[in-house]
Amino acid sequence: MNEHAGTHLQLVWNFHQPYYSTPNRPIKSLPWVRLHAIRSYYDMARMLERHPQMKCVINFSGALLEQLREYLEVGKRDSWWYLTQKPASGLTDADRQHLLRHFFSLDWNRSVRPLPRYADLLEKRGEDPEAADPRDFSDQEFRDLQVLFNLTWFGFSARRERAVVQALLEKGEGYSEDEKQALLEQQIEVMQLLLPLYRKLQRRGQIEISVTPMYHPILPLVIDTETAGRATPDRSAPPRFQAPEDAWAQIRQARSTAQEVLGLDVDGMWPAEGAVSPEVIDLFDDADLTWTASDESVLKASRGDDWNRDRDLYRPWRLGDRQPAIFFRDGSISDQIGFVYGKEKHSSDAVDDFMRRLTAAGRDRANAGPSVVSVILDGETPWGRYPNYGEDFLDKLYAEIGSSDEISSTTPSQYLEARSGAEPAVDSSRLETLHSGSWIRGDYSIWIGHDETNRAWELLGDTREALLAQEDDLSASNLEQAWEAIHIAEGSDWYWWYGEDFSSENDADFDRLFRDQLRFVWSILDGDIPAELDVAIMEDRASVVEFDAPKRMIRPRIDGRADYFYEWSGAGVYRNTGAHGSMFENTRYVDEILVGFDLDHLYLRIEPGPDLMGELSGIEFRVSVRGDVEDRRVRVQLDDEVLGTVHNEERSGGIPLELSAFEECLELAIPFDMLGAAPQDRLSLRVSVWDGRMERESHPDHGGLEFDVPDETFDQKNWMV
Repeated sequence: MNEHAGTHLQLVWNFHQPYYSTPNRPIKSLPWVRLHAIRSYYDMARMLERHPQMKCVINFSGALLEQLREYLEVGKRDSWWYLTQKPASGLTDADRQHLLRHFFSLDWNRSVRPLPRYADLLEKRGEDPEAADPRDFSDQEFRDLQVLFNLTWFGFSARRERAVVQALLEKGEGYSEDEKQALLEQQIEVMQLLLPLYRKLQRRGQIEISVTPMYHPILPLVIDTETAGRATPDRSAPPRFQAPEDAWAQIRQARSTAQEVLGLDVDGMWPAEGAVSPEVIDLFDDADLTWTASDESVLKASRGDDWNRDRDLYRPWRLGDRQPAIFFRDGSISDQIGFVYGKEKHSSDAVDDFMRRLTAAGRDRANAGPSVVSVILDGETPWGRYPNYGEDFLDKLYAEIGSSDEISSTTPSQYLEARSGAEPAVDSSRLETLHSGSWIRGDYSIWIGHDETNRAWELLGDTREALLAQEDDLSASNLEQAWEAIHIAEGSDWYWWYGEDFSSENDADFDRLFRDQLRFVWSILDGDIPAELDVAIMEDRASVVEFDAPKRMIRPRIDGRADYFYEWSGAGVYRNTGAHGSMFENTRYVDEILVGFDLDHLYLRIEPGPDLMGELSGIEFRVSVRGDVEDRRVRVQLDDEVLGTVHNEERSGGIPLELSAFEECLELAIPFDMLGAAPQDRLSLRVSVWDGRMERESHPDHGGLEFDVPDETFDQKNWMV
């Protein structure tokens, strides 16, 4: 490590997949361990080999390590593997419907549309898989779909290195059953390279491997669900669940799995979702861990009125006299990689932005020693949205860090060892209290407090109590499997998908997998499986409305102030939940969008998030309006004055917008005739935030906010008592 560098970077890539079967099942339900292995897990290791000067942390969940071992040593496979292996001529109607629904499950723009045959199949299926008729597709089309889905998941490294993959990509269509089988064999061959690669990188000191507790539980809630009330006292709660011994078992089992699978004794632990509490740190201390990490929102709440971001964030802390050093992630920089940089056409612009932010981090620390910036994020999901699956970005990023005189990459253990005798010493930063929360909103509300999550905790608690009551009557083998199922059901992933925050096409699978664990426990016990475990916990997601369209016409004053909210009463409301499929974005430029209108104008009010309340120079809002006629774009620049202009596709300049203002919020009045919109036209609206040439956010993430242009009868039609 370059001791003269002004900033030390700790880049922590988190790898995790939930456990996709019950302990007694030989087949996994979902394929994501296998598919992420041939892309992200393999690419990340190969990229580090390409840049031997780059150091970082690779964090594995115990569940992921165990499933990799099962694929490679036990020969377990997943149901989608067997469905791919099945001859196209022998597919049942249910098989064909499953393929049409699920075998386009990746980013369409990055992975589907660049392959002509795959793009044609998607166009033929359409956006709604339920509307597709499997009888319209030939055996050859289904065989090509089987191949293309599995082929497209290969990352940049395997595509370059493996001749079979290259040849199948070049062929493009008309695949045979033998070629399909050869492709599946290539997947396993790539997976077999993974663990030796990471062992080698660890041995040469380039990476530090850490772990997350075995099945990715929210440890503070496993210890005691009433801990949630410390941050969110007004949310509803399930019947109390307390299992500190389970939390300890999850910690111990993850470390032993790392030893068995990788041959490593790990010193650090990223708790699932950065969720910590004083009780968790006590367990980490008992486990003799030397470091852990959480989010800056947790540190901010812990410091209270004494919080100073530049001074406090970029150094490790300890809770009282507990051993583990606690690092706190820079949420803004981490979110740039997870959500922003993948939208950039030019990776150099994204890397320049990252280096600028990193160099500035903690610059005003008042002689408190060099900054250590912890950038911690998902290391598997973002790359599917990046050009070339992140290769250009990572290649440029690692090269820039390696050649920088101001920044040096390190790992927590390396940093702590190097700083142990420095002044000021690492041990000098002490927390009197530690806030109980996670990296999402500084609380645990994603995983508890909603009717669905609370119901899941209640069912888990009932099943665990039944197991405790009968465990003396079980054989050693049955008892071990029953407790494993309980620990799997304690994993955070099931609760992530319950509630209204997140949804995916696999919602029903996750709901079923959770209840399967509990049914498995009851099947071992002396008694009937409760009928309530056959009832889905998760409500029909089709009933969840993201955007409520306007209910009556309004005429607000456009002054950028929030002093009279009722002038917007009746407007449509979109709220930014931060949810993006399987990911959550804490960085927020937009909190809420209100959409209203009268007969002549479309009115927008954009409530800023905390990350828009600082320096506004260079910030631009872009409002895209699509409809039955020509698309229009409204661009609003926030500099010394608010300047709004309306553009169409043919006009390089824009027509000035007369009414726009920003003080406490951004308000716009856009004449419908400038949009080329007539009464009863259907419009779809989308808002994005730009900083120079870089898109920071877009709302909604997919699709648009849809509404009809009003006519004179609108209020009468929508009148309600």
